[in-house]
Amino acid sequence: MLALVAATLFLRAFRRPSVAMLAAATIVACIGVLQRQVVAAVPFAFMVTCLWTQRPVNLRAIVVATAPFAAALAAQFAYRGYLASGPGIPQMQLLSESRLRTMLLDALAGTEGARAWVGVNAMAMAGYTGWLLAGFAAWWGIRLRRGFDIVLLG
Repeated sequence: MLALVAATLFLRAFRRPSVAMLAAATIVACIGVLQRQVVAAVPFAFMVTCLWTQRPVNLRAIVVATAPFAAALAAQFAYRGYLASGPGIPQMQLLSESRLRTMLLDALAGTEGARAWVGVNAMAMAGYTGWLLAGFAAWWGIRLRRGFDIVLLG
């Protein structure tokens, strides 16, 4: 739920840049990351979108784009530090972190089977992105260089 709220606030901050909206989006994303780590994808997507579309890319644009993602990661690492020094990190979190770390290191080292694992995951992500883009194109259309729109009707 917090991911949707954060995404909505980031979209508003992207369309009409405002420090207050960006701060609200960042705070909601940080709280969301503490609930579910996957919410970090929302400020990451904001960062990529800003860096991809904002021109000119200067230091201010880079700071605005990366600050929410950095804050979300900082919140996650601060919470992990609290757990490590206080009540203890849950066993399942330790297990999932170790599996992820092992898979990433195997992929970087080129271990047997790691390339296939990375390839299958990359193809799955590309497939999901393709379905998303197909829906977007079907709803909004695709603008061509000459000003014509292609709209898919179903």
